Amino acid sequence: MENKIVLGFPYAGAFLWLLNAEKQYEKSIKEKYDGSHPYYITLFGSNHNKILDETVSLALLFDEIYLAPVDAHFPKYEEFTDGRMYHNTELGIKMNWEWSIQFHQIDDQIDSLLKDPTISNILAKVPTSARRQIVMEAINQISISDAFDASIFAIPSYLKLCNRLNKLLKISEDLKLLNSSASSTAVSTVFNISSLQFSINSLDEFAYLRQQNDLKIYAESFRNQIQELPDGNLNELNLYEAMLKAMNTQSISDKIGGAIGITATLNGIASLFFPAIGLASGIGGLVLDASGRAANKVTDKKKWWLIAPEISKHLTKQRLEKLYVEKKGSH
Repeated sequence: MENKIVLGFPYAGAFLWLLNAEKQYEKSIKEKYDGSHPYYITLFGSNHNKILDETVSLALLFDEIYLAPVDAHFPKYEEFTDGRMYHNTELGIKMNWEWSIQFHQIDDQIDSLLKDPTISNILAKVPTSARRQIVMEAINQISISDAFDASIFAIPSYLKLCNRLNKLLKISEDLKLLNSSASSTAVSTVFNISSLQFSINSLDEFAYLRQQNDLKIYAESFRNQIQELPDGNLNELNLYEAMLKAMNTQSISDKIGGAIGITATLNGIASLFFPAIGLASGIGGLVLDASGRAANKVTDKKKWWLIAPEISKHLTKQRLEKLYVEKKGSH
């Protein structure tokens, strides 16, 4: 799975709310936009605050996030803008005003697009007043996807909309779409297994997590693992099996590499649920050299399932440091 995405619905709206809530609206990122401007009601979406944690956890899986140009606040805009390109290296965001297809350039086509039976059906539950804005943003995202060879990352119904728009407008010969369902289910499952709840309290916490190199390594392994799972809706049984295989392989490579030994408990669990998984299959999958360096590399790649506790560890450390500084300053 690639390390760059064009963020689509509904995650783009929730992500923009993360960027705007505290600075522009003086609200917590978990509060909801309560203004009356129709543009921002549509831009953020109806559930932006409810899916914010899901959006952030998914965003952490990718190194670069491309955003369609919108009329919103972008953190440290002056610092990270060169010409019309906004590239925030702290947050991993790219946005360029030159990517925007202006309404006047395509306005005469919007009406006919909205009358298309497939598009009309997809947008049936969307307020009529919001449909033009949604279609325009989708067209921009398709254009960005084509220009940078990056998949649009969104829910299935929105990907269907993008696919139909592209077919009618012929923007991209090979539009890349990435269904968010599997990644979302996988992240949620891993956190649940770890008895952890993912939740951030501020944009600063997201920025802090973005700077952690070990998390980037876990994210890369996680993306690759999800891609290797069977197609279609994510089967949790497949995910459990992949996790157990990873744990066993890691334990074996640790032992050969001179680190910790194989744990009988893990091997016992694997044998109980998946008899075919065992030492033989694990050892057979390892390519080793005399020094054990290859084994250590295998270990690193097999730690994708630890992404949940790793995120939790970093968040706890950042929050503790902040509380310490605040407490020290009050004395």
